[in-house]
Amino acid sequence: MSRIDLHTHTTASDGSLSPTELVQLAKQQGVSALAVTDHDSVAGLPDAMAAGEQLGVTIIPGIEISCLYEDVELHILGYFINPDDPRLYLSSREDRNPQIIERLCRLGLDLTYLEVRAFAGSATVGRPHIAQILLKKGYVTSVADAFDRYLADGAPAYVSRALPTASEAIGLIREIGGVPVLAHPVYAGRRRARNLRPSAWQGLKHSTAVTRSHRRIAFAAWRTSMASSSPAEAISTEIQNRTFWWEPATET
Repeated sequence: MSRIDLHTHTTASDGSLSPTELVQLAKQQGVSALAVTDHDSVAGLPDAMAAGEQLGVTIIPGIEISCLYEDVELHILGYFINPDDPRLYLSSREDRNPQIIERLCRLGLDLTYLEVRAFAGSATVGRPHIAQILLKKGYVTSVADAFDRYLADGAPAYVSRALPTASEAIGLIREIGGVPVLAHPVYAGRRRARNLRPSAWQGLKHSTAVTRSHRRIAFAAWRTSMASSSPAEAISTEIQNRTFWWEPATET
C-alpha cells in the first residue's frame, strides 16, 4: 500500500529540512507521492522535483498562500500549480521584513536585512529567520523569546502583512492551473467552515484536516489526479520543524 503526504514545508519557508532532505525522508518512510507546499514560496520546488525524479517519489508542485477571510488569516493550499508562472510572486513577506528590521533597529538592536537575507539563503525570509539572528546575537534567549519580546502580534517590532483576500488567493491558484484547498480549517471557526461555498469561496475544492473526512478527500484526489492503480494511504503531516508521519487507518 502506498502512502502520500499532501502538506509539507521545507527550508524554502518555515521547514527544518531542505527540499532534497524532505524527499529523501519521504522515500525512507514509504511515501510515493509528496506535495511540497511552502508558505508563499515555490523556491523549493525545483530541488524537490529533481530529488523526486531521482528517488522515484512523485512530487506534486504546490504552495500555501496566506490570505484573509473576514478578520481571520487563513491558508489556501494550491496543488498541481505551474511553479514558473510569474503571477506566483508574492511580495507581502518581502515587503514586510525590512520594516520589521527597521523597527528593531529603532529599538536599539544591531542587525540588517542583508544579514537576515544571507542567513535565510534561498528560503523566503520570514520572522523565524529574524528570530534566529536575534538569538545568534544574544538579544534573546530563544526563538520563542524573540517572538514574545519583539516579533509577535502586538510586540514592538511587529508589522502586519498586506494579504490577498481568500477569493483572490483561490482565483490565483485556479488561474495558474492549480487545485485550491483550505488548509487546517479549524482556524476558520465553525461558522466560516460551514460556509465554504458562498461567492467568496467560489472555486474552492476541499478542506484538509487530520480526520476521516480528510482521508476520503485525499484518497479521492489521489485516485482522480494521480490515476494510481493501487490503493494509497493519504494524510497531511504539515511537516515543518518537526519530523513525524501520521499512521492513518486503512481506507476501505
